Amino acid sequence: MKKQILFGILAFTFLFLTLNSFAELVVSPNIVNHKTKQCLNTLGKFMEDECTICSIEGLNSEWQQLDSFNKCPTEYELIELEAVGANYICQPLKGPFCCTIGHSGSAGDCKDLIINNKEKKCAFLENDTTKCYPPKDWEKSSELCPIEYKWIEDQCSKKKTDSNQNYLIVIASIIIVIALVLWAIKKKQP
Repeated sequence: MKKQILFGILAFTFLFLTLNSFAELVVSPNIVNHKTKQCLNTLGKFMEDECTICSIEGLNSEWQQLDSFNKCPTEYELIELEAVGANYICQPLKGPFCCTIGHSGSAGDCKDLIINNKEKKCAFLENDTTKCYPPKDWEKSSELCPIEYKWIEDQCSKKKTDSNQNYLIVIASIIIVIALVLWAIKKKQP
């Protein structure tokens, strides 16, 4: 009987500590305005993790963020961000961890992800996407990088391998052929 009670206490303690540690992964900031005696309600809105960084924009200098140990004073009014014209902005981060299948964070910024399935490698297209194209055997991907693929440095090819370039060549060739035919017909006429 004593063993069962001890086991129950240990199980409850373990469960409490485990759930409490998961709840503390995302700490909502405590933002106060001592002049107006108000606190911003950020609970459940601050969804920051290793793949997303969040901030509150639009607050004047009267608002200050307390450290995570200081809570909103009980005599202060709790108000919503929208009441003071503030916005909650989150920005996904670009990086191999955040763009690999099975990572523990939220969705990262993977819009420049390219994958080479032949060599089982992943990379990002270099930042200058107006002049960079995926190299041969690489393709842009809307999927995350498979966990067994190797990440390498950013890639860039100055040659466009897109099929749109081929259409321009075909159209230019047709125009040249038509021009030559018209020139030959005009030359044959007396």
